[in-house]
Amino acid sequence: MGHVYLTAAQPQFVFLSESEIWQSLHTENEVSAEVERLARLFHKRFLEYTENTQRHHLPAQVMQVVTRCPIERVAVQIMADMCAAGVELVIVDIRKNPDG
Repeated sequence: MGHVYLTAAQPQFVFLSESEIWQSLHTENEVSAEVERLARLFHKRFLEYTENTQRHHLPAQVMQVVTRCPIERVAVQIMADMCAAGVELVIVDIRKNPDG
């Protein structure tokens, strides 16, 4: 079984509950920005894992993601839900380039 380790969450977010984190995702704030950062990094690690192992279609039980706190679990859950739904992840940060 392969393991994907996330980059650690920033210290100020590790003690938030999952409920607090999910609630914060409804607006732009530091918590939602941290979830986005972790989700992006998880997606990048996942792609690196599949490319390095030549396993592009992994059954869910083949890969284990290691999380250490609720905010990391939320980020992974968001990515897992998107993958399960067959959503291709394309992240565009309009704050950095509003004209596309």
